[in-house]
Amino acid sequence: MNKIGFLIVFSIYVSINVYLFTRGWQALPKAGIVQPVYVAVFLFCALSFFVVLALGERMSPAFSGIFENIGGFWMVSLLYFLVAAVFFDLTRVADHLFGIYPDIIKANYPLAKLISLGSTLPFPKMAIIWTACPLLLPAMYIWAI
Repeated sequence: MNKIGFLIVFSIYVSINVYLFTRGWQALPKAGIVQPVYVAVFLFCALSFFVVLALGERMSPAFSGIFENIGGFWMVSLLYFLVAAVFFDLTRVADHLFGIYPDIIKANYPLAKLISLGSTLPFPKMAIIWTACPLLLPAMYIWAI
């Protein structure tokens, strides 16, 4: 990949990460330890693949494999999180234009944002496990000839 192509892909990756980080940050409660933990986990996941790219030859194969797996899982999860964040943003726009949210959501909007965030977190993991199960548990067939 040439340098211009890498810069384009990298800038798209960073833009999506900034958007998702901002949306997740806004959904979290302001008090407590949740936000610092969120920052640490988000940065670790988002930067793990690039750590392998930069330090892959100097790292042990075990650490390199761990960072590659975390980075790969993050890149796949990024797509699911992006779809969920755009969906929730579009519903907010629709509520602003047409008033589609019920009164209970409008009265408890911070809680509704937190529930929305919590409901999207398991889906990338479930989707990756669902698609990886046939690879992890191959079927054996015995053919009678």
